[in-house]
Amino acid sequence: LSDIDVQLSSDEIRDGVTTTYQSDPDLQQFVKDLVNPRAGFYDRTVFAAAYPNLTAWSDDWSDTLGRRVAIASFDARGPQNEQSRFKPTDWVVPSPVG
Repeated sequence: LSDIDVQLSSDEIRDGVTTTYQSDPDLQQFVKDLVNPRAGFYDRTVFAAAYPNLTAWSDDWSDTLGRRVAIASFDARGPQNEQSRFKPTDWVVPSPVG
């Protein structure tokens, strides 16, 4: 079975990942590119440091399903490469109003 990819796109994620990266010299030494140059998602190590609960969620579901549940995170524009760009058939969970 293949991986399950969950794409999360929001400017709040962008801000959290950027702040975490900029405030942690160890991450800056370990992670060369904050954004994956090929796929355009934020580095998974930095995402895990910024959002440990979401990372734990994906790990729990990976264990439950017996296949990897991988989070790819983006700013609110979403993926910018042609293969992964937002499509009308994507499932969108809107932000709560208020």
